[in-house]
Amino acid sequence: MKYKAENLREFAEQAMVKGGMGTEQAASTARLLLEADLMGHTTHGLALCGPYIKSVKAGDLKPHGEVNVVKDSGGRKTSWLVVAHPGRRDHRRPRDRVR
Repeated sequence: MKYKAENLREFAEQAMVKGGMGTEQAASTARLLLEADLMGHTTHGLALCGPYIKSVKAGDLKPHGEVNVVKDSGGRKTSWLVVAHPGRRDHRRPRDRVR
């Protein structure tokens, strides 16, 4: 079965809003997840929509935060250092943060 990309984006956005995510955050997230799928990176695509919603409901993902770009290295393969919640610190070791 095939679906139009725009319909998938709208569905994901609506699901994330119903799951507790802010409308702007849901729109951005749905767009980026769909883009990953369209580029062939299915492990970073819409399949993450469900886990994101679960994380919001569990309180592990803050659904209304704003992203601050702390460093943008520029160039063709851009990488950013992003701080989504400047006031929140996670003192666990990096390997312990991964589930």
